[in-house]
Amino acid sequence: MTETEYRTSIDGFVSCMRNAGYAVTDPVLSPIDGLTLLYDLHPSGDPDAWNKKVDECDSGFVSQIEPAYVESREQVMAPVLRSATATCLTDGGIRLSGSEHNVKDFVDAAEGAGDKVMRCISTAMKRLFPDYPGFLKVRW
Repeated sequence: MTETEYRTSIDGFVSCMRNAGYAVTDPVLSPIDGLTLLYDLHPSGDPDAWNKKVDECDSGFVSQIEPAYVESREQVMAPVLRSATATCLTDGGIRLSGSEHNVKDFVDAAEGAGDKVMRCISTAMKRLFPDYPGFLKVRW
């Protein structure tokens, strides 16, 4: 799976939703993993129709491709987010090695405190990347 194939699948999903009349923001690269394209979906109208269209567009374009693309590559967190996450975790009593580069590294270091890692990442994302989509995809 290539980056072009992944981007094409996301573009297909976005177009599918927009062609059905739903608002979707333009995809942006996630600073959480440096791989995933993030976007916000804005539900409107009948919830059942909206959910049906999301499922249809997702299964037609993204559901099998995105996980295969992201999980087959090394995830690397943006340096500013990595630093903020590390500070948050150490301030919360988590001991780090200093060699953490991605979510998995932080989760492993937190030894069972994955919820703290997610809170630190989410808080740092909102502060450092306020214009990014609010729905975050996090894999490890």
